[in-house]
Amino acid sequence: MKRLRALHGMSLALALCFIQATGEQSMISKLHASSQSAAEAANELQHILQSGKMSIPLSLQAIQTTLVKMGHEVSNSSAVTTSDFAKSIEPLLFSMQDTIRSQNKLTQQTLDNSWTTFTACSFDFSGPSGLGDVAALENSHTTCRVEEGMRKTALDACRIVQSNKESALADAKKDFHGDDANGAKGKNALPEANSCDFEQVGATWTSPKEYLEYFENHFGTLLSDWRASRDLVIKSQNETNMQTALCNAKEANWTNQKGDCAEFQKALENAACDILTHNTACRSYTGCYNREWHAYGESQKLTKTQEAEQEAEMMGTLKILCMIRAFGQPDLNQKIDRCLETDYSTTTEVTSLKITYYPNSKDAMPTDQRPTCASAFKASMIPGTKSFENTHYSSLPANAPFGACSAACCGYAEPTCVNYGCSAKYVKTQLCQCNPGCELHGDCCWDYYDKCNVTSAEYTIILNEVAFNGRPGTCEGADWIELYNAAFAAKDINGWSLQVEKPDEKNPGSTVQYDIAFDTSQTIEPASLLVVCAKPGGLTDQSLPNIEIEFEPGNKITWMDKDGNVISSTTIEGSTGTTNTWARLADGKFGLKEPTPGSPNK
Repeated sequence: MKRLRALHGMSLALALCFIQATGEQSMISKLHASSQSAAEAANELQHILQSGKMSIPLSLQAIQTTLVKMGHEVSNSSAVTTSDFAKSIEPLLFSMQDTIRSQNKLTQQTLDNSWTTFTACSFDFSGPSGLGDVAALENSHTTCRVEEGMRKTALDACRIVQSNKESALADAKKDFHGDDANGAKGKNALPEANSCDFEQVGATWTSPKEYLEYFENHFGTLLSDWRASRDLVIKSQNETNMQTALCNAKEANWTNQKGDCAEFQKALENAACDILTHNTACRSYTGCYNREWHAYGESQKLTKTQEAEQEAEMMGTLKILCMIRAFGQPDLNQKIDRCLETDYSTTTEVTSLKITYYPNSKDAMPTDQRPTCASAFKASMIPGTKSFENTHYSSLPANAPFGACSAACCGYAEPTCVNYGCSAKYVKTQLCQCNPGCELHGDCCWDYYDKCNVTSAEYTIILNEVAFNGRPGTCEGADWIELYNAAFAAKDINGWSLQVEKPDEKNPGSTVQYDIAFDTSQTIEPASLLVVCAKPGGLTDQSLPNIEIEFEPGNKITWMDKDGNVISSTTIEGSTGTTNTWARLADGKFGLKEPTPGSPNK
């Protein structure tokens, strides 16, 4: 029996095979009961031990049944031998109990790990410093740039005046000093040496007085012109100096204003970066919370099932041990009956298997910060991209443009959309930017943070189009719905459902609700469409997905995920004669559009 003690940690099936392989069935050969039924019971038990194919519950039940037969039919002459055989099973049952306890510990550990993973979902809800009002920062930046533009305009006007002053000064200097470029003499040049000779060409003097008066007027004019030219140079120089100083002051004011505006721009772009960081972390937290809480719920369901099975198995071993210990004692059958009737659920062996579930008094439910996260959510774009510039800088003056992006999250000025799953520029209805790589690209994927990588039901698998008058060439002319996977991962709609609310023809004013479950696996690839036909009685082509219903104007259609969350809901408007479908528009609302089964809505 020493080998039986080595069975610790084995399943019952393996333990039974072990017994068979080690020759313990020889114990059964000692059973020579007086009645044929006792021998048959022993043979039955031997068969169980040899097969090793039953689960623990079935094996325990089979052993229990066999022992009951043996107890009821064995003769007193064989009781001792039977008792020896029965007691030889005890080590096996002890080993089974150890196995159950080990499995129970593993079950608890698995649940603990799931809870730990869930509670590890965290987020700094104090928020980054830049979570200010982007609109206010944009307004401050725009106001600053307008003032910068006004100062630049004033500076430019000042420089024009300065340029005119400098030109006037240059002309005044040429008049006074002369112009070496063309050899012209200025007012500050000495007269010719012979300019004072008595004999002047063409001059006639009747008297010395007349001669002297002539030259007095002549040199007086030269002196006056010299003084006027000199004074003009001084005046022009002073005016130029004053204008230059004025313009330099205006340029300093403009430069300071430009620097202030650059700081406003940096604050705006840093705020956008902080919001992007916040939103990403917020969505990460929300996704973690939703995903891990759901995973814990699934783990808890499985744990409860396993806990019940383990308790049942432990009670089964206790029941059989009770029966085994009754062999070889008086009133065997009565003792076996009491063993069968005893409630083992309160025994230490069973109660020790109780699983600790969460939350509990020791481990409280962590605060659900998703509403806080949602309330702090702000839409933003990536600084440094055309979309950001067009959105936040389009109203700036031409002479006060925005500067280069210097924030930490500046994107690429000219991203290549084709390399990131986008065949063209951003189109709202296609959501091509939901490729994860588009997180870096603000032009074709500018609303990546708003539309992708989120747990919001609006951007998982959404209801995209409803054909309520059928269409030749699609679904054999029957009605259909179109589903669109707006996420960037493939999703299975198995377990999702569609509710259709129709007027109750028997009770005017009332409605009848039809619930349609999608109970087969159907995977929709990211950014892909699935057309599901809607024809009562089915289609000729049974390979096409089909639901047993048809649609009419006035029907309310609600699309829900497998957890019962409403993803899309709309009421069909239109007439029975229209060829249009009820389709999702670019703004997320529904309206009548040209049918596009299997293609993006127009």
